[in-house]
Amino acid sequence: MAEPQRTGAGPEELADLAWMVDCAVRFGERKQAAALAERLLEELSRHYRAMRPLRLRCAPHVGAALADEAFALIGDVEQLAAPPPDGDRDGDADCDADGRAVAELRPRVERLVAHETAEMAALGQQF
Repeated sequence: MAEPQRTGAGPEELADLAWMVDCAVRFGERKQAAALAERLLEELSRHYRAMRPLRLRCAPHVGAALADEAFALIGDVEQLAAPPPDGDRDGDADCDADGRAVAELRPRVERLVAHETAEMAALGQQF
């Protein structure tokens, strides 16, 4: 018997998973943060693919902005999911090139979903 096909997490589940990653980073649980970030990365990738029809139907500059927002978020989650570089044991792996924390994923996930929802409403689409 085949395993049922997963449809991916909804907006609330994405936000909750992002919040769990944020908490793990905040409390210094690097291994837990990486494991949760890997799950979030999978779900964000599914969500990104599911939103492709929306990005294609909206104005090109809007579709590009949605894609850029999603890519930036996915890139930061990939950074958290990756093992720390050799010699980096003090948590600097949780910062971007400018030294800013890449946590605070939940508000970014919520903002992305809100932008997508607003665009769907503007187009009159039901996804």
